[in-house]
Amino acid sequence: MKAAAVIPPAAVPVDAAAAERTAAAAAATAVGTPLYILIAGRMGWVDRPSRRKQHVRATATMGGLVIFAVVFAGAFAALNLHNLVGDMLRANRVYVHTLLGCTFCMILLGIVDDRVGLSPRIKLLVQLVVAIAAVALDFRVHAITLPLVSSVVLPTTVGVAVSLLWIVGVTNAINLTDG
Repeated sequence: MKAAAVIPPAAVPVDAAAAERTAAAAAATAVGTPLYILIAGRMGWVDRPSRRKQHVRATATMGGLVIFAVVFAGAFAALNLHNLVGDMLRANRVYVHTLLGCTFCMILLGIVDDRVGLSPRIKLLVQLVVAIAAVALDFRVHAITLPLVSSVVLPTTVGVAVSLLWIVGVTNAINLTDG
């Protein structure tokens, strides 16, 4: 009887490896979220019910920290992959670190807001500064793909405006979900 061939890790199809990493991230989030809720409750990091809130009991704040931790761990793990994805990310390490830095700034803004409360004007100002930094480092929309038509390359000023609106808009949409 012939022994089964052992496939070296580098030869594992990308889809299988991607599925494994996705499952690991989902598992880390599934384990980390209840653990964080427990820690947040013990530390007093909760939002109390009020007239403007929809929850009827104290709810953990800063839940984005779990997602943030999983994304950052995944990014740093991906930077250490010994395949084409890892090579590509390492070649663009400055962009990866810049993107993670901008994300960190937005998370920090959320933490400060949840802990001490910030005025909408201050939050918008910080969000705009971070968004401008991201766009200045070329994290912007360059083109939009229209289904059944093609891609439309945007003029730089339009791409910058769309990018700023998108970054600030998505940040606020996420922030508004907590009531």
